[in-house]
Amino acid sequence: MARQSVLSEKAQVLQAAADAEGRPLTEDEAAQIKACCDEFDALQIDIDRRERMQAQAAHLQGSAGRIVDPEAPAAKEDDGAAAMISAGMQPHKVAAYKPKAEFKRIEDAGPSQYGQHGFHNMGEFAVAVQKASVRGARIDPRLTFNAPSATSSEGTPADGGYAVPPDFREEIWRKVLGEASLLSFCDQQTCSSNALTFPTDQTTPWQATGGVRVNWTAEGSKITESKVALGEQTIKLEKLAALLPVTEELLEDAPAVSRYISSRVPEVMGYALNNAILNGTGSGQPLGVLNSDALVTVDAEAGQTADTVTFKNICAMWARLHARGQNRSIWVVNPIVSEQLMAMAFPGTGTAVPVYLPPNGLEERPYSRLMGRPVISTEACAALGDVGDIMLLDLTQYMAVTKTVGMRADVSMHLYFDYDIMTYRFIMRIGGKPWWTAPILGSDGTTKYSAFVALAERAGGGGETTTTESVTP
Repeated sequence: MARQSVLSEKAQVLQAAADAEGRPLTEDEAAQIKACCDEFDALQIDIDRRERMQAQAAHLQGSAGRIVDPEAPAAKEDDGAAAMISAGMQPHKVAAYKPKAEFKRIEDAGPSQYGQHGFHNMGEFAVAVQKASVRGARIDPRLTFNAPSATSSEGTPADGGYAVPPDFREEIWRKVLGEASLLSFCDQQTCSSNALTFPTDQTTPWQATGGVRVNWTAEGSKITESKVALGEQTIKLEKLAALLPVTEELLEDAPAVSRYISSRVPEVMGYALNNAILNGTGSGQPLGVLNSDALVTVDAEAGQTADTVTFKNICAMWARLHARGQNRSIWVVNPIVSEQLMAMAFPGTGTAVPVYLPPNGLEERPYSRLMGRPVISTEACAALGDVGDIMLLDLTQYMAVTKTVGMRADVSMHLYFDYDIMTYRFIMRIGGKPWWTAPILGSDGTTKYSAFVALAERAGGGGETTTTESVTP
C-alpha cells in the first residue's frame, strides 16, 4: 500500500504541474504517469492474488465442523423377533432407532463479505468504531481484518485504536494537495528515514571560474580542466499533526462525520503547509522562502503610496526572477492584493488598458494569470504593504520531503471515553527548504537573481527600503 501511495502521489503531482501551467503533458510526463499507473495496477493485482491465497489457506486450516455418521437402522421389531425364535432365542423388546442430530460449525462471514477496506465513507467507519467500544458488542470484522499483530494499539479493541482505512487517508491527502496547495508546485521527494541529504550546485553557466566549465579548444590542443563545485543540504523531517475529537451526537449522523472530517482536516493542514513553505522558521518546521538567504527583495518605487502594488513593482519583480524559472514560476499573493491587481493599468496610455486580465476574462479559473503565470491567493501571505504580500516564486527550486508512508490516520474511542467523544489523529512528517542558499549574480557581475522574489515593505516614502539580498561568493 505504501508503494501505491507513492506512485499515486507522483502521478498526481505531474498532472497538477501541467494543469497549473495550462498545458498538455509532455511525452516524458505522460510516460512517467503511465509507468506509475501500470506499476500501481500490477501491485494491486499482486495484492489481490495474495489476499485470495491467504483466504484460501485460512479456509483450509479452519475446522470443517463435526459431522456424525448415522448408525445402521435396526430391523423391525417383528422381523427381529421371528429371527430370534427361529434361532431358538427368546425375543426381547428392541428400541426403535432414532438418528442422531448432525452438528455443523457456524462460521462468521468475516471480512470476505465486505472486502479488506469495505467502508463506504468515513462516517460508516466512525460508527463501526463507536459500536466496537461497547462491552460485549460484536466488532465489525472490517476493523480487524489484516490488522497488524505485532503492535498493541492499531486494530486492537482492548486499546481502542484503529487505523483509518487507506482510501480515506488518501482522499484527505489528495485534498491537502488541492489547487490552492503550494506543496504541489514544489520539488517533492520521499524518504524512509528521518532526514534526507542531497548535493547542490549554485554555480552559473556564465561565471569565469569555479564549477563545470566548457572552453573552445583548437584541434590537437589540451582541453582545459574544470572541477565540480558541490555543496550539501540536509532536510530533517518534522511532524505536522492534528487531534480531532468528535462528539457522540455527531456520530449519530454518519454523513455529517464524513463531510466534517474530509473537509476540515485538509483545509487546516493545507494552510499549515502553505504557511510553512512561505514563512517557516526552519526550527521544528520547514524553512520558508521568506526566511531563506536566497530571497531577493525588490525595493518599492520612490514616493510610492503605502499599501499599494504598482505595474512597475510587477515589472521589477519579474526582472529579478532567474531566467530558467520564468516558465515555471507562480505568483503567490494575499487575497486583498487581488483588488490592487484588478485596478492596475498600463501607464502612459490614453485609454486605461488592464494589466491583470486573464485570456478568457474574469471567469478564468482555477488560476488567473499575471505575466502569463498563475496567481494563487492564500492567507499565508503577509498583510498588504508588508514584505511577502506578493511574491514571485519558482517552487521547483524548493525541496519538500515527505515520509514514504504518507499520512497516518488513527481513531480511538478511549482517549475521551468518559466524555463520550471519539478522537481522530492525523500525522504527516514533512521537511523542506530552498535548494538555493543565496541569490546568484548575473553576467554583469552586479544584478542579483533568485528563484524567490518578494516586494519590499511599502509604508510610504518608498526608495528608503533596503533589500535583503546576499551575494554569492
